[in-house]
Parts: sequence; structure tokens; C-alpha cells
Amino acid sequence: MLVIEAASLAELASSAAAQCEKGAVTNLVLRGRFPYEEAESDFVMTFDGLAEDWQRPTTPDDLFFSHGSYIHKYGDGREFLVEELKRKRDSNRACLSLINMEDLIESGDQPIPSFLVLQFGFTEEMPGVILVTAYFRALEVSQFLPINLAEMCQVVRYLKDHLPDIVEFELIVVAFRAHSIPDFHCLRKPSLDTASVVDIAVAVQRKDIVKLRGWLDSKVNVEESVIWTEGLQALCSALKAYGDLYPKDMVIDVEEALAGMERLRTVRKSSSHSPQIQKLSDRIRANLSSARDKLG
Repeated sequence: MLVIEAASLAELASSAAAQCEKGAVTNLVLRGRFPYEEAESDFVMTFDGLAEDWQRPTTPDDLFFSHGSYIHKYGDGREFLVEELKRKRDSNRACLSLINMEDLIESGDQPIPSFLVLQFGFTEEMPGVILVTAYFRALEVSQFLPINLAEMCQVVRYLKDHLPDIVEFELIVVAFRAHSIPDFHCLRKPSLDTASVVDIAVAVQRKDIVKLRGWLDSKVNVEESVIWTEGLQALCSALKAYGDLYPKDMVIDVEEALAGMERLRTVRKSSSHSPQIQKLSDRIRANLSSARDKLG
């Protein structure tokens, strides 16, 4: 277990990132006690827009899921917090619980939240201090942690609007496994995977090099923690249909990248951290980079 304490959320995030640069950390604990104003700090507001997307009850088109779609699945989770804390300030049920056992059992290797529980409460000893405890099954600290902290602060601000006696918040974040991926895309879909099959086919037919390069770049420049192949499948099919417009080895690169992603999907079913995962990921990105460069 590694415990990190800090005087600000920005320092907490940077310290966690620095620790995980050396390798993954099991049972990482982040903690600090902050004035309420920290929930409105420049650091937090920098990530507020991204946090808002993650808190939306309906998943934005460019995300695989949102935390809000789980939090509000059975009703308004934030409203429940307010009513529970008004009714019983030391309640043990003032929680936003994102997933249940059904979600886990049926998930297979499909994307589900790593952010599992966010709990709030008060104690008699610190009546103006709201306790905030979060638990993650896995936590990416270089890109996603700042967004997660901003999400927590959004809820703290919401509670402050309804419980105005809050003057401080004491935060504890527990992550079973914390790791750093500096180019992590935070589960945002690459633009290729948000394009329609028709748009992809039209771009290939018209040989729209700018659009095609952009789509391939969107797959190259992310760390794929979710194996999503629909966009690449559509691109591969369109390239085969109009193969005379493109270099043959460029089409082969795309086919090999697609085959590599299917192999990666199989490996991920039996391991989350196998060295083979990185090797396959590197090869896929090399194939996509090669295809992009051959577009001219």
C-alpha cells in the first residue's frame, strides 16, 4: 500500500502520476483535507468540461459509456445523496454506486466503469467537513485521475448548494491498481469509430486523403484499452472495394491491424497485463502508421 497526502488536488494528482511513472501501484491511497474553495480551483475547472461529459446521464456519442449513465440508472443519484444526508448526516448509505454484480458478471471484456463507489458523510466531530471516499478497481493517473477528481468536485459543489454549512471536504481515494499511460485517451472513441459506414465508404471512394489520414491518426494516437473494431472493419471493407485506388501494401497494413486487434481482444479475455498486450498494441499502431504514411 502507498499513501499520498497533499495540500491541493493538483499536487495530489501530480504526485500520483510521478509515483506510477515507475510502474503500477497496488492499493494506492490518495488523501487530503481541503477548504470548499478547492472544489472550484483553477485545476478542477480545467477538467470540468470533461468531467461533465462523464457525469451525463446519457452517454455522449464519443464515449463508450458515461459514469452518469450508471449513477442515474435507477433515479437521480445526486438528489438521493442530498435527501439521505438531510435525513441522516452520518448515514452509511449516502453513496453513488456505479455498478452491481450483474454488470460485472455480464461484462465479459466489454468496457465498464473502473470508478465503482463515491461515498459521502459527516461526523459529529467535524460538522462542517463532508467526508468523501472513492474506490476504483483500476485508476489511470496521468490523464484520467484529474477528470475523476473534477467529477468528485462537481458532486461536492452540488451538495454545497443544498447543504450550505459545508466548509471543507476530506477526500480519500482508494485504487486497487493505479497505473500511468501518458497518452491515454480516457475511453473517448477515436474519430474513425464515430464515423458512419457510409461516411467511411464515401471518403474512400473519393480518395479524401485528409479525412482518411485523420481517421487513421485517431487510431494510432491512442492507447486502446477498449478493443473497438467497427470503424476499422468499415475502412478495411471500403478499401477492398476500391482497392485499385490505393497501394496494395497499404490495404494489407489495414488488414493486419484489424487482425491484430482481434488477436488482442482474445488475449485480453485471459489477461489484463500480459506483456503480449503491449507487443500486439505496438504492432497494430505500426501497421496503422504505415497505412497512413502510404496515403501520401
